Amino acid sequence: MVNTRSATAILIASIFSAGTVSAQNSPLQRTGEGSGPPQHPVVPLNTNFWSYWTHYWTTWLPDHPVYEMIELTAYENPEDPADYLVRVFLTEREGRKQQYFYLNDEDEVRRTRANAYFRQIMYRRSGPESGPQNLHVEFTDKDSIPIEWTITFPHGATLREHGDGLTPSIHSLGAVLLLALRTRTVDTHDDQVLFAGVDYASDRAPGDPAPGTRSWHNPDYYSAILLFGQLRFQHEEGGVVSNSWGRVFSPLLDDPLTYRTNALGPDNYVEFKLDAAGRMTSYAHVSRGHSLDFTFEPALPHRLKAKDGTSVRFNASFDNRRRLMTGDVSIRHDAPALVVLHWVPDEPEWALGRDFWSVIRFRESGYELTFTGDRPELLQGQR
Repeated sequence: MVNTRSATAILIASIFSAGTVSAQNSPLQRTGEGSGPPQHPVVPLNTNFWSYWTHYWTTWLPDHPVYEMIELTAYENPEDPADYLVRVFLTEREGRKQQYFYLNDEDEVRRTRANAYFRQIMYRRSGPESGPQNLHVEFTDKDSIPIEWTITFPHGATLREHGDGLTPSIHSLGAVLLLALRTRTVDTHDDQVLFAGVDYASDRAPGDPAPGTRSWHNPDYYSAILLFGQLRFQHEEGGVVSNSWGRVFSPLLDDPLTYRTNALGPDNYVEFKLDAAGRMTSYAHVSRGHSLDFTFEPALPHRLKAKDGTSVRFNASFDNRRRLMTGDVSIRHDAPALVVLHWVPDEPEWALGRDFWSVIRFRESGYELTFTGDRPELLQGQR
């Protein structure tokens, strides 16, 4: 199958949609006397909404010496069958479970900061329109090893509701917190994953329920990450400019309480909303009409007005699938120009103990955000 998808396809890394913006009426435009850049709200998160994917497949590799699983996500344009993005990825078994991505679009590979490679990928699926989809894929990995992957579901197999919420985040530990949602699912042992002709799929009997051995198909799959690292933000007249993929957060002309990023790709952007007091009520990362949403109850206070120990509830959702991750975020000032947000998930159960922090250091005309899943050094020894 030859892919003819255009350069406007979605990408694995963050890209953002258009919005006509201005800082002239921002409610937080100035925080002191005299001239100088306007003081826009702090962006407390760093998200990549990889996208809503039309299909997702995975096969465990219990006997492979390096990789523990192979996965594939595909986005298929409903208006053009020849327009599709395929992303195959392999996850290492040991250490931080490093991942390697193979995509059928060179532009997507250039934009992503992951370990990504462009490949001609032979991708074929088959099956009843509303049922499980068989898969056949062929490509060559980074070590020039040919890989051929096949999953087949029996006649009469049906999809069932997944019902388990977010999938535990076990990949690229320390670098990201993965938020992945399977909505419907079906599994099988009729699979084959050939590395240079050697099959590493499980050889368990069809009825064997042992975990980590079967293959899965999930239509309507969501995948987003909280991406840890250090970012710089500069206050400008038109908004706050980040060094992360050239993001510019600016208030909308017709709604100065709503900030939205600039356009770096098709229908993909970050947007957050404020109340009249400058408190953040919601944060959303939108991709092709679907969104990763964070809401705050009550609203997250503006950093200049927050009292030490202030705590609010946060709720993370995909579209109308509400409260997939919940928890508390507390605010503390460790110096006049240093604010720490401590995020403590309490649902789902696998997220207990997976705290993360936003360390914000204010500069003369902006700030630095250290977004991390490791307890910051400045908090070592503190509760």
